[in-house]
Amino acid sequence: MPARPFRFGARTVSDASDSELFAVTGFASNPFPEPGLDTGALYVAHMSKQVDRLNRWVNNITNTTDLAQQPGGPVCPIAVRGSIGVGKTHLLKRLERDLSTVRMISIIRRNLPDEGMDRLLLATLLLGSLPSGNEETDLPRFPSALPLLDRIVMAARSVTLARKVRDAINSFTGSPIASPLLRLLNESDPAREAELRAWFARWLLRGHTTPIQRSRLGLTRPLEGEGQAIRAVVDLMRAARAACQVQVWFILLDQLEDLWRVGVISPGRRARFLTDLRSLIDLGLEGAPIAVLLAWNTEVTMGEDKLESEYQALWRRLGDPIDLPGLEAKDVWPFATEYLEHAQTVSEKGVKSTNKRFRQLLENSTEGLVKDLRQDPKARLGPHRFAPYQVLHHWRKAAVRIAHTFGSEPIREG
Repeated sequence: MPARPFRFGARTVSDASDSELFAVTGFASNPFPEPGLDTGALYVAHMSKQVDRLNRWVNNITNTTDLAQQPGGPVCPIAVRGSIGVGKTHLLKRLERDLSTVRMISIIRRNLPDEGMDRLLLATLLLGSLPSGNEETDLPRFPSALPLLDRIVMAARSVTLARKVRDAINSFTGSPIASPLLRLLNESDPAREAELRAWFARWLLRGHTTPIQRSRLGLTRPLEGEGQAIRAVVDLMRAARAACQVQVWFILLDQLEDLWRVGVISPGRRARFLTDLRSLIDLGLEGAPIAVLLAWNTEVTMGEDKLESEYQALWRRLGDPIDLPGLEAKDVWPFATEYLEHAQTVSEKGVKSTNKRFRQLLENSTEGLVKDLRQDPKARLGPHRFAPYQVLHHWRKAAVRIAHTFGSEPIREG
């Protein structure tokens, strides 16, 4: 498969307000959204090396996990970290959007707190987000293994893929899903096959199945252990790749620092989750089409060396993390222009009609804004860097202040 570069370019419509105030400026609303709101604008010029590493990571994985290979080559994980507000989550959202447009690439992005830290289990997270196979929208609207199972079975009955899918399943030594998958493929009665698929899908999602149903699937017990459940997910992805339904499944896990928040999760549950992560990564390194990206904040409670000092076995598998930097003073105005150009394109549907005076007044305020940033302890990341999150906040306030100077009548450009 040819390399597919990771591109920063997709844009989405902003949901900003203040339409009346900004009408005279040429914008439909404040071009600088509330910090934390993902509008699709993303300035990356200050971290070109970091973006290049992400590009190489994606390209290496998509090239290594060629669908013609069985088994595939090792799929390495990667880590992204940085101070609060440097844009980790926005970067992952852009990666998610860009990869979701690529055929046979599945992707999930999860913030760990969204899953409920008191009941956080890696296998549950994965089983609830199974891809549905080779289609434009690769995630089902509700947790279900049926769409992917349907596609695997269909492919296994085609002339071109039958042998490849069966050989892949037969290679799953000790797999919890090898027997039910083969029974599905060997069933000739369509009604019976549909019944088996429904039972198997329910079993995969840890739903209730009777001893008789499990016996007919060749299963001896419910899917309970985390290790067994993770192995079931990974082997299902192997079968899906053999069936040319999934090339690789990217799993982006953000806010890993919450594992160390006091009173949020017990040390035992944290150790269980990180051990399961290591097992998942190991399966990828053995050739399973699973690509893991871990991201965390280095300032909240985790610290830069928590994972390294407490879970070296996992840390060693991640390699050198990608450290995201803050903005320098020279980046403050180019950062603003990224948002201005994005908002201009969205609000005017590609027509360049931004009020030049508004833009010029914003640019003229850059020096003062940088001074404000240097005096803002929340914005400073060391002596020469600023958090993009706070830079955006300052530009938003500057835009409101300048928009008020226009009065109620539009001022002509030029």
